[in-house]
Order: sequence, then C-alpha cells, then structure tokens
Amino acid sequence: MYFTNDYIMRMIEIAIHGLANLVFQKDRDLVTVDDEEVARVSGGVLSHLIRYMVDRGDINGAENLLFEELERNPLDTHLNTAIDFYREISALNDDELLSRGFTREEVLTGLIDVGTLYGMDLTKYLY
Repeated sequence: MYFTNDYIMRMIEIAIHGLANLVFQKDRDLVTVDDEEVARVSGGVLSHLIRYMVDRGDINGAENLLFEELERNPLDTHLNTAIDFYREISALNDDELLSRGFTREEVLTGLIDVGTLYGMDLTKYLY
C-alpha cells in the first residue's frame, strides 16, 4: 500500500511540474493588456472560489467548477489555478482525501486531464 501511494504521489509531482512548465513556456506576445487584466481578475475569482470549496470539504465540486472554467475559457490564469488546486489537495493525507470523497488516483487523473486540455500529454512522462 505504501509503495503504491508513494508511486502515485511521485507521478502527481511530475504532472504538476509538467503543467507548470507549460505555463511558463507559453508565447506572451499574443496577449494584450486588456486580455491580461480580464484573465487576472477571472483567475483570481476562480482561485478563491475553489479554495473556499476545498476548505469546506467539497473537492469534487471544486474540481467540477475548475473543469467547467477550463473548458469554457482555457486561460493561463486558470491553468495556474488548476496547478495550485492539485498541489493543495495532493498535500492532504490519504484519510483527509478519502473523507472528502477523493483519492490520489483522481488527483493524478485530473492533472492528466488538465494537461490534455492544454495540449500536453503528461502520460508520456509518467508511464
């Protein structure tokens, strides 16, 4: 059991680093100041709402909201929010995750799905 959890936790860390690299390697020349301001405000509101939901124990609801926003408007700030979300919940111990209806496997699957939305196949780094 411990080996499996350590392995999954390591894959989660690799996926988070892969997504973070995607954020910092994007071409910034295509974004205007107005777009940046909208993205900043939108990302801030989403980030706070997701953090609130996680704090209240609604990880599934927070993840659903995150994916609704990512699919509707895949901004870099939303990707940052996704990375922060998965980093935060991956820091919870197994009992905390399970008590909130979530597993480490779901954390990893969510990260892979986020990568896919942004055109990155994280599975090639994990398996």
